[in-house]
Amino acid sequence: MTAAATSPTTTSSTPTSSPTTAVRIGATATLLGSLAFISTVAAGGDLSARESFLLPVGIVGSAIATAGLAVLIWCLPAFLVGVPRWVAAMVGAALAFTLALTWFDATAIVGIASTTTDPVFDDIGSSAGVSALFVPKSVLGLVAFAALAISGHRAGTLGRAGAALIGLGAVVYLLPPYPPGLVLVSIGLLVAARRGGQGSH
Repeated sequence: MTAAATSPTTTSSTPTSSPTTAVRIGATATLLGSLAFISTVAAGGDLSARESFLLPVGIVGSAIATAGLAVLIWCLPAFLVGVPRWVAAMVGAALAFTLALTWFDATAIVGIASTTTDPVFDDIGSSAGVSALFVPKSVLGLVAFAALAISGHRAGTLGRAGAALIGLGAVVYLLPPYPPGLVLVSIGLLVAARRGGQGSH
């Protein structure tokens, strides 16, 4: 057995088809959901921010991303072979805070947008309280995914391409909106899952 497999501070088993398949499903959902949300920027045209948040494609996209994040939080600990447990825990926390935002976009913000005017909605969106909601996701995302890119590459779990995409995603995660960073992380996980499914670990 390798040191990574026996260390109490790292994951302890080779990924099986079950977590690998789950990662593929979860990452595909987060990727598609994020792209759907991003499409509202183009589809919105001359719509206000409030009206853009009411577009069905964005609402459905956020709901799909929420489901995908839930799957990833559940399956990633078993998939991240050789990655320190604290890194896996931080990744889970970053994804959990992202899930809170996607769920908010799919539910609460729709209710707010449906019952306010454009000026009121803009005031709420630019308030310090709402801005603070993005801080945990951004900070945890930067630290967690940067650490995952490094440790995952060293452990052979991610591969060079997957690690590079997730590392870039860590930086982009600093942006308040969730989709840009989540798109890169999702693609990185899909690349890693494909590599794992080919038995490259």
